[in-house]
Amino acid sequence: MPHVSNGLVPNTIKEFYKPKDELILTCNAGYAPSSIVTICQSNRIWTPEPICTYVSCTIPRLENGYYTIDGIQSENALPYGSSIYPTCSQSGYTSSHSTARTCQESGTWSGSDPTCITKLNCRSLPLVANGYYDGGSNNLPYPVNQTITLICDDGYYMSGSSDTRTCISNDTWSANDHTCVRITCNDTSHVRHVSITGYPEIGFAEVGTVTFNSSFCHIKEGFIEVNCSADRKLSWINPPEFGRIYLL
Repeated sequence: MPHVSNGLVPNTIKEFYKPKDELILTCNAGYAPSSIVTICQSNRIWTPEPICTYVSCTIPRLENGYYTIDGIQSENALPYGSSIYPTCSQSGYTSSHSTARTCQESGTWSGSDPTCITKLNCRSLPLVANGYYDGGSNNLPYPVNQTITLICDDGYYMSGSSDTRTCISNDTWSANDHTCVRITCNDTSHVRHVSITGYPEIGFAEVGTVTFNSSFCHIKEGFIEVNCSADRKLSWINPPEFGRIYLL
């Protein structure tokens, strides 16, 4: 009877075997037979040679992801009994199932192949009054962690601590404290540093007529009109000329 490393031939042991006698090879756990049956030949050699080889499993390919063992990505073949876990590497993807797969005695992995599928996260942009959100070059649906930026319409400015929002999941965007506020002007400090009274609140790009009041200067000529600019400052339209008041 042949000697088999890491295995045995469990048939009834006989003192002599004649040509064409067969033995069934059984290997220890973690080893696989080169051939299940070996046959005694007329030259007293068993063919095929009964060998138990070490079992290992090649890491399967996972599109848009990879497999890990003990939390570390692995690309090498692993021995019998090893377990691997699927992980999706692309943002916005999730594994169809996250069950561990184990290297079997057959040299194959248990379970079925998972896939990394796209999450249908944020399929639309949130609405905002007097403005809109820009998602950059990405098209819908927006993946997890995609950032969008608030852009206000002409005549409005962003009020808040940040102009961005981030896709969290399932059409849910991160909270925000920003709004688009109408640009108005009510600061007269930039209009020749004089006192102006009696004017209403003036909106962006609007022209307003003001009442000029100064105890130091008087208007020699010009229109008493101001314009509201995007920086929320008033500026003269056709600035008047100023002259010093002299007391006689």
